[in-house]
Amino acid sequence: MSIHTLNPMNERRYKTFQELKAKADGDWPYILQELAPELADAMDKAPHHVSCPIHGGTDGFRLFKDYPKTGGGYCNTCGPQANGFAMVAWVRGISYKDAVREVAQLLEGEAAAPVVVRRPPPPKIPDLVDPRKAYGRIRQTWMASTTLKDTPAEKYLAARGIWLQNMPNTLRAHPRMPYYDKVAKAITGWHPCLLAPIKDSQGRIASLHRIFVSPTGGKANVPEAKKMMSACHPLPGAAIKLFQAGEVLGVAEGIETALAAHAISRMPVWACVSATLMESVEIPASVRKVVIWADLDRSGRGIKAAEKLSARLRTEGKEVEICIPQGPIPEGVKGVDWLDVMLTAGLEGYPPRWQKWSPPPEYRKAA
Repeated sequence: MSIHTLNPMNERRYKTFQELKAKADGDWPYILQELAPELADAMDKAPHHVSCPIHGGTDGFRLFKDYPKTGGGYCNTCGPQANGFAMVAWVRGISYKDAVREVAQLLEGEAAAPVVVRRPPPPKIPDLVDPRKAYGRIRQTWMASTTLKDTPAEKYLAARGIWLQNMPNTLRAHPRMPYYDKVAKAITGWHPCLLAPIKDSQGRIASLHRIFVSPTGGKANVPEAKKMMSACHPLPGAAIKLFQAGEVLGVAEGIETALAAHAISRMPVWACVSATLMESVEIPASVRKVVIWADLDRSGRGIKAAEKLSARLRTEGKEVEICIPQGPIPEGVKGVDWLDVMLTAGLEGYPPRWQKWSPPPEYRKAA
């Protein structure tokens, strides 16, 4: 595979893919930091499990023990990315060829790569979960769930500041679910859970998002309170469809953020779980306008995801508006979302046009 044609003047330092790969091997921490900042947490915590940059969750993804040399990693749901080129393509949602192009362009003008501390090897890579088994577990869990009324899950949402009168019936509660700690490699306890179905564009439940809570409504005392069950259908394009979509639809990352945006604006809002899934969410053809309730975080990831989604939706002919919380981000926190705005500033913290929103005439469906 020749890559010299990437430079219109034919002056690339790396004439072949093999030359580029030889240069990249050992420098992947630097390359991934620049081209796939979504992997920052995985690089910082390697070889431990972290949230998947594609579908979120809490502990389904990790980088290989030799990722500084290979750039590879593994997701329990999405499968392996054998090398850094594949990893960049996967995270960025671009082709392998484009990933090679971007790595070449980066290394063409690079400074010395930072020194990286070597880390211990990761645990044994598990097999991919059989979708049929994943479906069985999801169905069993969902069938055992109840409504939120008078449950620890309802208390959790109330403690988070969510107005319970706006609660959608798409959210459910589970009285007692096992918590599997992957570090201890054992079930370390049983806890109540808030359950949210993640549905694809065909309306199928692809996974369940779980929030482990305490009996009194706080987060459970576990390493990671938010976990996603193994998926039985592909997650890109899917979302937690809290409310039925109208001709105007809001999207946000987290469940609590989506519920807060709905409480103030009164528009239906979907939760996408993560910034990466927000980028890929599929919007029904019946929706004319999408309002993106973006997170304001220090990394800028939330805004980048909103902009990427907006660009795609505009090509589909939809009207798009991005709403970003007003800064600055308070000291000691990673970011601000629209639940934070609701709790600190109330109605006045939201754009005036969306305060106690009701559909304007041009967006009301004909009788």
